[in-house]
Amino acid sequence: MKAMRNFTILGIVLYLLFSLSACGGSGGHDGEPVEDDPIGNDPGSPPPTEYYSLAASVEGSGSIVSSPKGINCGAVCSADFEASAVITLTATPAAGSRFSHWSKDSCGSHSICEVTLSSHADISAVFAAQPAGRPFLFKTDEARLKASIDADDPEAVGSGSNRGGQPLGFITLIEGAVEDREYYSDIPTFQIAFAGWLSEDTDMLQLAHDEVMSLVSSDPDGDQGHSSNFQHVESRMLMVAATADLAYEQFNEEELELLAGWVNGTLDNWNDANQDYWPFDEPKSNYWQNGILAHVIASVATQDFNPRADEWKQAVHRMANLWIERTTASEWQGPVQSEGHYYSAYVGNAIWALQLFDAAEGTDYLQQSGFDAAEYLDLLMYQTRPHLKHFFEVGSEANASDARHTGLAFRYWHQLIHAAGGDSEQAQHAKSVLQVADSEDATFIGRNVRGFANFYWNIGDFAAAPLDTKADRLFVAPTPGAGLIGLRSTLGFQESACAALMFANNFGTAPEYSHGNPDAPGFQWACGSDWIVTDPEYFNNSGILAEAGSGVLSDVSNIVTLEGQKYNNDGDFPAISHAEDNRGAATPHSYVQIDAQPYWTEADHYVRDYAWLGSELKALVIFDRVDSETEKKWRLHLPVEPQVDGSEVTYTAGGREVRVRDLTQGVNGSDWQKENLADSVTTEDVWRIYESIPGGDYRSVKILDIDAAVQHAELEINGDMYALTLTVNGEDMEIRFHADGSPMELQ
Repeated sequence: MKAMRNFTILGIVLYLLFSLSACGGSGGHDGEPVEDDPIGNDPGSPPPTEYYSLAASVEGSGSIVSSPKGINCGAVCSADFEASAVITLTATPAAGSRFSHWSKDSCGSHSICEVTLSSHADISAVFAAQPAGRPFLFKTDEARLKASIDADDPEAVGSGSNRGGQPLGFITLIEGAVEDREYYSDIPTFQIAFAGWLSEDTDMLQLAHDEVMSLVSSDPDGDQGHSSNFQHVESRMLMVAATADLAYEQFNEEELELLAGWVNGTLDNWNDANQDYWPFDEPKSNYWQNGILAHVIASVATQDFNPRADEWKQAVHRMANLWIERTTASEWQGPVQSEGHYYSAYVGNAIWALQLFDAAEGTDYLQQSGFDAAEYLDLLMYQTRPHLKHFFEVGSEANASDARHTGLAFRYWHQLIHAAGGDSEQAQHAKSVLQVADSEDATFIGRNVRGFANFYWNIGDFAAAPLDTKADRLFVAPTPGAGLIGLRSTLGFQESACAALMFANNFGTAPEYSHGNPDAPGFQWACGSDWIVTDPEYFNNSGILAEAGSGVLSDVSNIVTLEGQKYNNDGDFPAISHAEDNRGAATPHSYVQIDAQPYWTEADHYVRDYAWLGSELKALVIFDRVDSETEKKWRLHLPVEPQVDGSEVTYTAGGREVRVRDLTQGVNGSDWQKENLADSVTTEDVWRIYESIPGGDYRSVKILDIDAAVQHAELEINGDMYALTLTVNGEDMEIRFHADGSPMELQ
């Protein structure tokens, strides 16, 4: 034992002597000291290994494990791994739950995610409750709608006739379609499947199955190209994917496989075309709004037989977050509108998409978006003519010039009223609007629209508030792509009331891709059933004068146009600088200022001030300053031929005399001229009055009034200040406009 101990000591001594001699003495390499450095800071040692932490978390019911080992969440949810290591995470749902998505977009659509660590990272796996059986898409509506049928609600089992003031029963309508499909060819396949599911009617479900398979078998690769099927992909997906969900038992495995191929091919085409044909991944585009609903329908309705359903579900997550990003941004200050009022109804598709997805997946996207149904209803009501049956045409609004409500708008009103709830003041007023509009011959709304809207978004039990109790006068929605200001006289929705709309921006930075013409800062004005000053698109039966690529665009806008300038691709959105409701002032008035220069960049200044005087919107003063070397035109569009007398234009419409005066005509340009746009721009008589103005700094004060509401007007110009002395309905007042863009002053 002693010999062994001596041998060990000797070995240590020899090792130390050898180590010292190898280093050339008792010092370190090259005379530097060597520290005891177990982690390798010696320059001659390998660099230290870097480690990063990966923290995992679970939302919902499920677990995450990693490879290599380290994370087993919910027990161990954080671990350190070497830098640049590839960590494979596998998410496994608990019983009654299913994997929804990862918090990182780079993880793709599947439950397995690879993470390459280049820094400390966090990731969450989100699980959703497994739907309790079919249909996956409309399960949460089942109890409510079946109760409506069981209660014999007129909207469910009422009349089969589409007459105004008479309930149109949805189930009754579908029963008629089963009996005589040719006569009811307008009824969508989806609605037949929907009624069959709720009624447990095999004949309805089988008919829907047959129609879907006829479509899918003839075109198994799905819809292709840029036709209306692309534009209305949501309707196609309702017909195929939603019908398969509702009538699932009618389809065999081979048919479901074929159906999945059609769904995937159609969505592949939409995603390609959305970039190549309509290059906007933009929530305010109506095609985009249709597209998100189509992705929701496909991802939820086909989830158990479509191998790519998770892929479409991930697309929904991305699109929903993009919608939220837009609608909660600081510059987005109001309800979403898409290309005017008619197309704004497609916003309903985006809202419905989020509602359906939230219900099926347990997400809360609609709440995150800040959606407020009452605000959206205010927007709709401010775009409704005073006599309730027409809309102002903001861009391309109406399918026909005499349409009270378009089919899209009719559905959208029901959807928002239902969402706002029966206790909402806006919902009650909006229901009154619908009652008036629906009280006469309602055949202008197709039975396929009216029947489903009345049934699905049932508002039968909601109260209707008298419209003369709606006292608000000013509405401002400065949302990018659809800035709008609405005004009503104190008479509200009565037959003799006046209303006006002003527009602050076109849709997008490339109007040739939009149906909305760039009439910023244009306006429309109507009293009762007769429009007084408005955009002539009202007379075009298609509702689209500024159709993509037509070249009309600003030619039909009530603005100061710059010669040769139809639009400006490099411009930005015009801005609402001021919007004031001063109904409580000693002199009731409303004031709006719009700065159009961000869009019309050819001008150094382009500002318009509106001053609506009095409480009934019968007197309007417009101040323009447009500083540009380009020639200009100030134009206005009228429903009848006017009489021109120097600086004054008069005409009579609907028994009302309208007068337009230019108090600065001698300073700025030519006398008034007039022309009829029939057969050149419009389909019926629309008269344009205009002034041609040379290049330079143009400043203009014009007065428009009804029935001699303005008895006296006199202008004094003092540099950049334009002082206007007026007598309006017997009351004297003074208005001061400022060419530098300062707000108007009224005394």
